[in-house]
Amino acid sequence: ITEKNLLMEDKQSFQLRIELISLIKEYNLDLKSVSRWIKRQRNVEKNDIIFLLRTNHYRDYLRCEYELKDESLSRMVKYPKNFRTEFHRVQMEYTARKASIDRKRFERLHVQYSKLEYENPDDEFIVTIPRQPVEIENEANELCHCVRTYIQPMTEGRTLILFLRKKDEPDVPYVTLEIKNGILKQAYGLHDSKPSQKALEFLRKYCTTTNVVPGCWKKEIDL
Repeated sequence: ITEKNLLMEDKQSFQLRIELISLIKEYNLDLKSVSRWIKRQRNVEKNDIIFLLRTNHYRDYLRCEYELKDESLSRMVKYPKNFRTEFHRVQMEYTARKASIDRKRFERLHVQYSKLEYENPDDEFIVTIPRQPVEIENEANELCHCVRTYIQPMTEGRTLILFLRKKDEPDVPYVTLEIKNGILKQAYGLHDSKPSQKALEFLRKYCTTTNVVPGCWKKEIDL
């Protein structure tokens, strides 16, 4: 065994430990229970830790199980016997129910971030949050940009898409916003065009009112 091989093994072990710690935190796993489960996987079911962690099989299983149990950590089966069989079963069930799961997540996101919606009688514009994935599909089609690629990141809670609309045309796509970690990252209209001067003035007021940070749009908003 060469020194290079030892270094590669050490690096791999470190990455596996980091992944396991991440899963423990994310899905509230019990350290003793997951350790016993991994040992069983290795000795009884012949699934080594690289198969479980390095290839993300266990992470994918936990994610699907979490979604299928309506995001309830307490209802999840976290340490399944016959892992390969259960993994494929959960994947198939998740695929079959994905559209319904995404709709439920969008509804929850709408409630969770409702404070970011905005409408004032004195303003020409409003800001709304889509309630269903199909609304983002429609936004992409009407404005000819790539916002549909943000549907999955939004369902996973990694970003948030909002719609800036004219108050007298609330159902007509006008400007699409992305807010991530409380920061306004993007604001684009038709064919990725820059919002109008009036829309930018409104966004400045919107950011101030909702405590959203302008981010990369600061120069445009700070007219």
